[in-house]
Amino acid sequence: MFDETVVMDSRGTITLTLPKEIQADIGLQPGSRLRFKTETGKIHLSKEDESESAVTEIDGHLFITASLTRPVEDLIVEMREERMRHIMGIDNE
Repeated sequence: MFDETVVMDSRGTITLTLPKEIQADIGLQPGSRLRFKTETGKIHLSKEDESESAVTEIDGHLFITASLTRPVEDLIVEMREERMRHIMGIDNE
């Protein structure tokens, strides 16, 4: 069993290095996608199944296949605000 404590910085970033044995056990390799899920004060980390990808490419077209947790309009507004903060050189808060 793997048990490690990590420290989150002021931006919400954590660094977690998984031992090679765990990487091999669950089939992780460079470029593997990991999924974080929250559940009543807990965070679950798992390898994302290829079939669970948020975007699927079919004949050169990209299709969103994930369930959205918020309305698309809210996501667009958030992305625009983030882009404007980046353009203006304002640190994300």
